[in-house]
Amino acid sequence: MGKNKTKVIPPSLYIHIPFCLKKCAYCDFHSIPFDGPLASRYVCALSVEAQRRAGEMGVLGTAGTAAMETAYIGGGTPNSLGIKELETLMGAVHRNFSLRPGGEFTVEVNPVFGNPDKLKLLFDAGVNRLSIGAQSFSERELEFMGRPHGEAEIERTFFDARQAGFQNISLDLIYAIPGQGMESWQHNVEKALSLQPEHLSLYELTPEEGTPLYSLLERGHAVMPGEEDVLAMQQRAEEMLLKAGYARYEVSSYSLPAMEAAHNLNYWARGEYLGLGAAAHSFKNSIRWSNVTDPQAYVQALDEGRLPVERSEPVSPDEAAREFVLLGLRTTRGLDMEDAEGYKLDLGKHAQPFVEGGLLEISGGRLRPTGKGFALLNRVTAELIEAIGL
Repeated sequence: MGKNKTKVIPPSLYIHIPFCLKKCAYCDFHSIPFDGPLASRYVCALSVEAQRRAGEMGVLGTAGTAAMETAYIGGGTPNSLGIKELETLMGAVHRNFSLRPGGEFTVEVNPVFGNPDKLKLLFDAGVNRLSIGAQSFSERELEFMGRPHGEAEIERTFFDARQAGFQNISLDLIYAIPGQGMESWQHNVEKALSLQPEHLSLYELTPEEGTPLYSLLERGHAVMPGEEDVLAMQQRAEEMLLKAGYARYEVSSYSLPAMEAAHNLNYWARGEYLGLGAAAHSFKNSIRWSNVTDPQAYVQALDEGRLPVERSEPVSPDEAAREFVLLGLRTTRGLDMEDAEGYKLDLGKHAQPFVEGGLLEISGGRLRPTGKGFALLNRVTAELIEAIGL
């Protein structure tokens, strides 16, 4: 499949913690309100699944553990777990998996649970990167989105993380919030930059069916910003981040030099990964499988000696080609034209109208979005995939 397809991309490990203090107004992820007894049982079940799955990635690390390039614990809210549960979880990770020296190990953190003792525990357990879900520094916007924290908690968690030893911290921000103007968005970016994180992820608020936000919009109780306003927010944020020394490497992600999120880059490159926990997905040898979404059902399956797989299916050649285009165009590296031949894609032919329109560019044997293309990426990728016939 082209010159790069012979290169083995090391696998990644993802662990899903489904518990939150409460569900945010925009969230359609698999999460439930925190339940202490269930959380304890859940972490024990995770330990069992970790032991059973560790040998399936095919590459052994130290002491018979499964070697992983990166690890990521997300949710939900991983730091909603208590000290005891976090210790159990970290123990299960290290008994069954090993990261290469310097490998990236990320945990998502909600400021409302930004306990200094938990942060220190994570750092001492080998976690070397935090992703803090700030989302906004506006109390009004945080309240509208149903976030259970305020600006003060964001700053306290950030400084406590630095005190614990973390030198790689990412902040998440959300824009295009109903009622949010350019002044407020610029303030949010300025506040984030003032903390000097190594990485920033900027996500456009997207109404998902079944969420409270979607219901508000349907009833006319809120109005999303217009497309021109959204594009202006994107452009202004990029100007500010570039001036501050951050570079865009993915449609939603900016980092200081050499501080890109290696775990996410593995996803965009269609690398293999093992997912543990309720609703977690895995991908290996062109097979994708997913676990049951209900945490109770997940725990029950493992208690009964069963793996909690809900669905498993091969990835067809057409689906693989589609993913190659969709995921690769999210990054500034774009798509390798020679790799595309392995997917039986004539990218040069199908991309030409987009190149002529200033949305895509071809340079150094790679097809990548332009600045204009990134701003309209969903439309560009949808139309390119339609033109290819995938």
